[in-house]
Amino acid sequence: MGACLSSPNCRLGTSTSRKEQEDTHSPGLDSTTLSGNNNEFGDDAKNSAKPPENFDHSGTSNNTSNSLATIQRSSAKNTVEGTNKERGIQHVPDYMVPDISDVFYTNLDRPRMSVHKPKRAHSDPDKTKSTDDGAKSSILRNLSEYPRISDVVLTNDVWRIRILSSVKLTSRYILGTNAIGYGVCGSVRHAVNRRTQKVYALKSLSTYTTSKRKLTSVFNEVSIFTQLDHPNIAFMHEAYDELGVCHIIMEYCSGSELYDRLDTYKRFSEQYAIKLTFQMLLTLHYLHTNGICHRDLKLENWVFADQEIDSPLKMIDFGFARVFEKGIPMGGMHGTVYYVDPEVIDGCYNEKCDIWSTGVIVYMMLSGSPPFNSEGDKEILWKIKRATLRFEGVRWTSVSDTAKDFIRYLLNRNGNERPSAEMALRHEWLKSEYMRYSNFKVPVELLKHIIHFSRKSPLHRVVIALSVLESDRQCPKEVYRAFFAINTRKNGTISFDEFYTAMKSHLDISHQECIKVYNTIGYRGTPELNYTEFVTAVIEHYGILDINMLSLVYKKLDVLGKGFIDLKSFTAAIGKYFNDVSAEEIFRNTDQNQDGFIDFVEFCESLTAVNPEV
Repeated sequence: MGACLSSPNCRLGTSTSRKEQEDTHSPGLDSTTLSGNNNEFGDDAKNSAKPPENFDHSGTSNNTSNSLATIQRSSAKNTVEGTNKERGIQHVPDYMVPDISDVFYTNLDRPRMSVHKPKRAHSDPDKTKSTDDGAKSSILRNLSEYPRISDVVLTNDVWRIRILSSVKLTSRYILGTNAIGYGVCGSVRHAVNRRTQKVYALKSLSTYTTSKRKLTSVFNEVSIFTQLDHPNIAFMHEAYDELGVCHIIMEYCSGSELYDRLDTYKRFSEQYAIKLTFQMLLTLHYLHTNGICHRDLKLENWVFADQEIDSPLKMIDFGFARVFEKGIPMGGMHGTVYYVDPEVIDGCYNEKCDIWSTGVIVYMMLSGSPPFNSEGDKEILWKIKRATLRFEGVRWTSVSDTAKDFIRYLLNRNGNERPSAEMALRHEWLKSEYMRYSNFKVPVELLKHIIHFSRKSPLHRVVIALSVLESDRQCPKEVYRAFFAINTRKNGTISFDEFYTAMKSHLDISHQECIKVYNTIGYRGTPELNYTEFVTAVIEHYGILDINMLSLVYKKLDVLGKGFIDLKSFTAAIGKYFNDVSAEEIFRNTDQNQDGFIDFVEFCESLTAVNPEV
């Protein structure tokens, strides 16, 4: 069973000769056998450097079965950070980035190279022996001098991710004992919220014993997640910054990894692959538009939200992700060997390395095997840079030429000629899915409810926003489709022009009134409307708010657990401002008897008030 963040951060490492598993059939999924059709790709192998021995130019090794079953998982990262200075998350201090040579590790059994770690202040090699009272060695004590996550991740947006340092994790969650997956920094377990009984995925690591490289990866991941808001990206709920340990609470996805589903069915039908590919590119378009490159896309880093065949995909594992600027290349070798972009191997690349990896995934979804496979990692990397891409086997005879053209389109070795995610979304192969998203008719009642919601009191909008966060933005599929129907650019945020066009085409609303509505429902203050804000504005249309959720939100606003809400708790829960209204003003308007406390009766009665501003 897969889980967000949980899904084992396994690398598709060493490949071994293994008899290909028998194909199985399932509705919407297809399976056939392998055999022969050739297509040229990239640089001619004849003009390249001399390949390794016992090696052909076809994209498969002479003695290696070219199937997904030949790809073994490994239990740890296959790469180390390079020495190339790159543009990373700006709030991760430079001293946390390890100084290591440019090496592309893929196998666990390879010898470790020596790492020259920066000297730590106060380090004393003569005091490494543990004392009888269990005190840690000086090495471990010095590891505790690493910055805490709340120090490194400066962004603490209470409407996106809460980084808590004053609350113990166990006071709010019941922790599972069995691992549901293994990540780069250890196991992932279930965590059950004591109040809601909702299940989450919990990732924990010790800041005493974890290497600086792994800590950097985790801090980087949390930093990235504070900036993300997309329906196809796993939702990070909270981060707990306790002394000596960091806990990350993630949305739990009960579906399997994309790897496991493909391994079960051997290959997907084109129509099913189109649906999945479109979701992947929507996510990449959002990331790249916002200056974030994932850098480690693979089958394992896509998980299904649930077990249903039409379950949405969720992107996970942002440990290697980086903030980038257009025109400024990234450096260092990151990723997983089968999916790595040729330019990443050279150590100078841009965000389109994610597009290459997506092309590899599409190839594998349609055939059940990687495009460049061999017995050893060195040979695989050589093929990625030099070998001819081929569509061989009976499996490919039933695949359309348009699909093959799409794969060639993404697997262009010239990064400048490789398409962006936005361009790839408009390819002929994805046209049917693009039109299905664009032609969805947004219910008029849904748009009317957005106006109705904007006229609610600030407290009412606070409560709905908190309830949406508590539910990890769970909503009917109609909301997802409506969001992307309005978002004509398909970049994951709704601009005012898109919003006004949708509202004006269905409702009699003035430009000025539309501006007020747009600004009111955009409570996070970002330039454009994000997915969570949109869900918040429409979710009551489906009758989600009930007494149980009201009670839950009331308890959430009671941060200090006093049994009532005071101004200190209220401000700690929502921040100093909600939209342009101060938390103090919202609190004062809710505290009807002005006794300095909001009881549950006052809380419920205030939810019926109307916002006079709109």
